[in-house]
Amino acid sequence: SSGINAEYGVSQLLASKSASDILESIDFLVSAYEFGLKAAELGIRKMLVLVFNGDQNVRDAVVNAYIRLYIKPDSGKRQSSEAIAENLMKMTHGATLGELMSLKELVKLLLDKEHITPRSIKVLLDLLVDRSPDTPPHRLNSATIVLTMVAAEDYTLVTQNINLLAAAGFSTGHVTPGHVTLAKTMC
Repeated sequence: SSGINAEYGVSQLLASKSASDILESIDFLVSAYEFGLKAAELGIRKMLVLVFNGDQNVRDAVVNAYIRLYIKPDSGKRQSSEAIAENLMKMTHGATLGELMSLKELVKLLLDKEHITPRSIKVLLDLLVDRSPDTPPHRLNSATIVLTMVAAEDYTLVTQNINLLAAAGFSTGHVTPGHVTLAKTMC
C-alpha cells in the first residue's frame, strides 16, 4: 500500500510547474510500469496529456516514454507491427475524451518519427476488413479510433480504403450496441 501511495504521489507530480519534477516523475512511472507495478498504469495514462506541455523536453520525454513502453519495450528492439497496433488499440480502452485527444497527438508524433509504420496501419485495416464474426466490437471500435487518428495525419489512408472502411463499418451482421458504436465511429 505504501508503494501505491508513492506512485500516486509521483503521478501527482506530473502536474508540477517544475519541468525537472515532471521529467523525474515520467522516469519513475515508466520504470515502475516496466517492473509490473499495477498502480503505475494510472500515472502512465495521466502522463499522456503532457504531449501538449509547453516545455519541449517534457513533450519529448513523454513521446520517448511511450516509445519505450509500447513500441520498443525490449531493450530498444522494435515490436512487431501486430504488437504495435495492439498496443495502440489498448490505449483507447476506457480513455476519456482528453486522453483520446492526447493519444491523437501522440499518434501524430509517432507517425512523424516513423514509429508507426504502414505495416501497423495495415494490421488495423485488416482487423476491420477481414474480421471474424467472433471479433469483439470493442476491438473493432479501438482499431477504428486509431485509424481515424492516423487518417487525420494522412488522409490518403481514408481515400484509398474508403469502400473497405464503409463496408467494415456498416456490414456488421448481427447488430449489437457495440456494432452501432462502430458504425458511428466509422462515420
